[in-house]
Amino acid sequence: MGGITTFVREMLDWPARLLFPPVCAGCRRHVQQPGGLCGECWPKLRFIERPWCAVMGTPFNHDMGEGFLSAEAIADPPPFERARAAVVYAGVAREMVQGLKYHDRTDLAPWMAGWMRRAGAELIADAEVIVPVPLHWRRFFRRQFNQSAELARALARQTGLPFEPSVLRRGEAPPPPGGPGGGGGGGGGG
Repeated sequence: MGGITTFVREMLDWPARLLFPPVCAGCRRHVQQPGGLCGECWPKLRFIERPWCAVMGTPFNHDMGEGFLSAEAIADPPPFERARAAVVYAGVAREMVQGLKYHDRTDLAPWMAGWMRRAGAELIADAEVIVPVPLHWRRFFRRQFNQSAELARALARQTGLPFEPSVLRRGEAPPPPGGPGGGGGGGGGG
């Protein structure tokens, strides 16, 4: 049954691919899969690998030993136990994040969620539910979707964990982000 479903889905997708061929998320060259990267952009991603701070996930240049903490985690302990990031927020990765947040590129969410699943494997192994960071209603009104929820939804599908988008409520509006071309905007629910 799965083969027939896949065939039907591919046949239904064919007209859309003909009219809107998939392009690289970094440079807009034609690629095989929507949300993918071309051979020139892929090596420009800098994935965050071990060794890293056990709390912040900040990468270290050298292995400092199991459980070693960054100076930031020691001097100003965060209100969470552990955090991880998949890639360094620069270049192609920055373009992808901004494409998702500001240019309705929700097709990028499954790819980015896959990178998040890899980077946060130890956190996901301990998780019981996937909860997105809520977007303030004003930002939701401007964007018409919550990029955090799109990533969380894709991550939940990939991990099989329940997706609970309404567990958290946003209070006060956060400070304005840097937005496209500006500073900041690399994290948080903005």
